Amino acid sequence: MGAQASRYRLPPTSPNYQLFSISISSSNKIRVIDADLDVVNVIRENLTKNYGLEGESISSAETLFKLQGHPFRTLSAYEENLSVRYFFALLLEELCKKGWRLCLDSNLKQSVTGIRSTLFFAKAVPASSETRIFCLSFSSTNRIQIFNGTNRAIRALRECVGGKHLNKKENDSGRIFEISIQNEYAFGFMYAVGANESPKLHDAAKVNALLAELFERFSECGFKHYGTVNLKGTTDCIFFIKEEIFQSEVQEKFGIITVNGNDCIRIANFSSRFVDSISRIVHKRWPHKFSERRQCRVKQIDCVELKLCDYTAKNKYLMDKEAAATGMTLNSSFLCEVLQECLSHGFTLLTSLDMSRVTQDSNILVLKDSLPTNNNAVQYFTIGMALSNYISITGAERIVQDAIMDLIKETWSLGLRGSMAKDKECKLVLKGRPWNGKNRYTCLGRFMMSRVLNDLRCRGCTIVCSADLPWQWVSAQRDSELWKSHTWIVMRGTGPPSYGFVQAPPSYETL
Repeated sequence: MGAQASRYRLPPTSPNYQLFSISISSSNKIRVIDADLDVVNVIRENLTKNYGLEGESISSAETLFKLQGHPFRTLSAYEENLSVRYFFALLLEELCKKGWRLCLDSNLKQSVTGIRSTLFFAKAVPASSETRIFCLSFSSTNRIQIFNGTNRAIRALRECVGGKHLNKKENDSGRIFEISIQNEYAFGFMYAVGANESPKLHDAAKVNALLAELFERFSECGFKHYGTVNLKGTTDCIFFIKEEIFQSEVQEKFGIITVNGNDCIRIANFSSRFVDSISRIVHKRWPHKFSERRQCRVKQIDCVELKLCDYTAKNKYLMDKEAAATGMTLNSSFLCEVLQECLSHGFTLLTSLDMSRVTQDSNILVLKDSLPTNNNAVQYFTIGMALSNYISITGAERIVQDAIMDLIKETWSLGLRGSMAKDKECKLVLKGRPWNGKNRYTCLGRFMMSRVLNDLRCRGCTIVCSADLPWQWVSAQRDSELWKSHTWIVMRGTGPPSYGFVQAPPSYETL
C-alpha cells in the first residue's frame, strides 16, 4: 500500500519554477498548485479583503481556500455571483502587477460537479500600477455585467447594446455595472430555445455581431483581451486589460467562427472570399456534404451558416470510447487546417469563448485581423484531453510529439497503458483517470499539464486558448458519464514568449 500511495505524491516544486495554477473546485473552493508563499499570500489577502474567506488548508500537494457561501454553484445567489466576479477581476489585476500573468484557462476535469476551470499563470515582468483589468460577464438570459470597468468601457457597452436596455445597476463603489436587455440577443443561447436545441441562425448572428462589436469598441478604448475564466460551468467571464503600452486608441477587426455541436459551422464578420475558402476546406476534408448554405446580416455584420447533413461526430465517431478519440483526432486536424487558412487571410486566433448553456454547443472562436502570414512560417496543432485518460496530439511535428510524450511519461507517475505515434498524430492512454478521477488524480493531472505547458513555452510555442470542442462528447446512451474535456490550441513559430524565458521543469531524477 505504501508503494502504491507514493505514485500519487507530487515531487516538490523547484524554487525557481515560473508557473502555478489555480483551480476552481466544487461550489466554493480554490485549489492552488506550484505557487510560492508570496503568491499564496496575495490570493489570501485578496480573498479576505474583496470576498470572504471561510478557511484554508495546506498539504504537500496544494493549498486549498474555502470561500464563504457557494459562489461557484450553477444556481448560486445573485449577490454571490456579483461578488465573486468582482473578486476575480481584482485578483487577476493584482497578480499581474506582482509579475504573474494569466496564460491559459482550461477545463481539465470532466465531471460537472468537480473542478470547473484551471487557470495557469506564468512569471512575467510586473505590470505598472496603472494597469486595469475588468470582467465582462453574460449572466442569466438577458444581463450583461462589467466589473471593475472604466467609464469609457461602460459607455462602449451601452452604445453597442443601443437603446434596448431596460435598467442598470451599480454598487456603492461604482465598480459593478449591470445592464438588462431584450431577450432577442438570447445570451447563453438560452433556455428559450429548449434544452436540446441550438440557437437559430438569426439568434446566433445577433450574439456574434454583438461580441465582435464589443471586442472592437474595447480595443478602441485601449483594452486588449486578457483571458477567460469559467466560474460556474455555464458561460465564460471575459477579462480585458489596459496597460501603459496600450494607451493609444487602435481600430481592429474581429471575426467569429462557431462550430455547432450538431450540424453547422457559422462564420461572422468575414469577407465573402474568406467564407468561400473555408467552404472549400469543408468540402475537401469533411466526410459529408452541405445540405445548405444560409446567410443573414445583423448590425452591418454578415453571418454565414454552413449546414451539414448526417453530422459525423454525432452519428458515428462518438458512439464508443475508442471511436471518440478517433473522431477527436479527425476534427482537430480539420480545425487546424481552418486556422491555417485564416492566417493566409490575415486573421489569427485570439481566444475561445463558451457562450452557451446548451451542452452540445461548442465554444466560439474569436479571431483578430493581422498581417497575412505564410502558412509555412506558423503552424497550429492541438493537444486534446479525451475520455478519462486519453491524450491526443494532432498536427505537431514529430520532435514536438516526442518531447511531449517523454515529458508525460516522466511526470505521470502512474505510467501509461499504451501509446501510438505517426506523422502529425500521437495518442497516449494513461493509467488511472486524470480527467475524471478523485483529488489525487486531478492534482497529479494538473501537475503534469503544467509541465507540458511550461515545456511548450520553452520551445517557442504559444498556447493560444483551450477550447471546448463538440466532438468530444460520447453518447450518454452508451455510458452514464459525459466524457468531455478541453483541447489546447497551440501555435508554433512565433518565437519565445515576449515576457521572458521560462525555466525547464525539474525531472524526477534530479529531485
